[in-house]
Amino acid sequence: MMFSRTTRNLLSSGVNVTRHVLDGTRNMTRGHTPLLAATYLRGLDDFELRRTTAHYRASDIGESGGIFGVVQVGANQFKVSPDDLIFVEKLPGYNVNDNVLLPHVLLLSSKSCTIVGRPSIENAKIHAVVEEHVRDVKKLTFKKKRRKGYQRLAGHRQELTALRITQILGFEDQ
Repeated sequence: MMFSRTTRNLLSSGVNVTRHVLDGTRNMTRGHTPLLAATYLRGLDDFELRRTTAHYRASDIGESGGIFGVVQVGANQFKVSPDDLIFVEKLPGYNVNDNVLLPHVLLLSSKSCTIVGRPSIENAKIHAVVEEHVRDVKKLTFKKKRRKGYQRLAGHRQELTALRITQILGFEDQ
């Protein structure tokens, strides 16, 4: 497999490079978390292709001891760690300072262990507190049919709930 000069420099420095960079199908962008990553191990002549969740720096993980999880709320998935603030679609029936239990945990990970659910992890829960209910910025929809005098402008503001993650439970049982 032929590599570009930039990729060879990354590999020689021991940096984790995504599979997409190696085969040239996608740019490596900040925040991209591949499920497959090729890790160059110093002292070895070849690559070890292994399944991984992502390679986060300690500053990305936070001061929670490196524990994070992926939780599904509605139709969206969020990577969360303790003390994170996430905005989800409005959760009716919850007021400010109410405790929320998020039971649909898809992945748990720490510095030493990763647990992937199929589809979710049993006995894993993420506790959160409702901080506020807000409205998102206005999104405009404009429709027009040329030469017919037809124009419609509609706006929409999505109602959101801000959740502060307090606890991630589920490593004790595994």
